[in-house]
Amino acid sequence: MTIAMHALNPLFLRDEEIERHLELLLLVEREILELGREACAKLGLSESSFRALYLIQRHPQTTMAELGTVLCIKKQSLSRHLQELCEAGYLVQEAGSVDRRKRYLQVTKEGADALSQVADIHKRALKRAFMAAGPDAVAGFDRVLNALISQQTRRFVGNRAA
Repeated sequence: MTIAMHALNPLFLRDEEIERHLELLLLVEREILELGREACAKLGLSESSFRALYLIQRHPQTTMAELGTVLCIKKQSLSRHLQELCEAGYLVQEAGSVDRRKRYLQVTKEGADALSQVADIHKRALKRAFMAAGPDAVAGFDRVLNALISQQTRRFVGNRAA
């Protein structure tokens, strides 16, 4: 499907253009996840489990509470996903040394290997799109995405520990 590009007035975005961009955003999310769906299925990962594992790898020692807040997932649902990841050998939960109630999450080597199989598919698609769009578009894309996420999520992204 070819989508015609429209010259945008930088001072004013019409509702029609905003709606088109929202539509594109929703479809891109679906398509990028679809690219990795087969690899996820072979590894026993749901989309939610992949998303959680990916963020944990990018932010080692994230707590369950932090991850639940960023992903907007209730504790019970997140607990189920994390338990499945632990049972698959992709993740370990460690009690905190100061506060034993906190559970710190760490991706195992098996988890990192599984994750790279799926993430590499997504990264190749992004690299192709970035190469086609050029560096100015990439910088603009980064600014737009950062402007769309909440301050709390932006702080999480900015605190990458890996």
